[in-house]
Amino acid sequence: MPLENIREKKVYIELDKKREIRFDMNALAELEEIYGSFDKAMAALKNSSIKAMRALLYSGLKHEDKKLTIEQVGAMVDMASLSSVTMKITEAF
Repeated sequence: MPLENIREKKVYIELDKKREIRFDMNALAELEEIYGSFDKAMAALKNSSIKAMRALLYSGLKHEDKKLTIEQVGAMVDMASLSSVTMKITEAF
């Protein structure tokens, strides 16, 4: 997905508490840092990688809590809610 197609939008998700998913420049830079490039991150997402989905959610939540870890974000999502979490991430992205 080209970067110019991404629009910042406020989307809220209920995890351990109500949180805002935000994909601003910092979130995209965080994702790029995790994967080495934005294109590699998008390729992992296209392959339905759970690891990539966790990284994307983490990068979208980190603005609220700089101490948040990727493992903490992963623990917030149980497999039963994975589909609804995916829909919220897609809505925000």
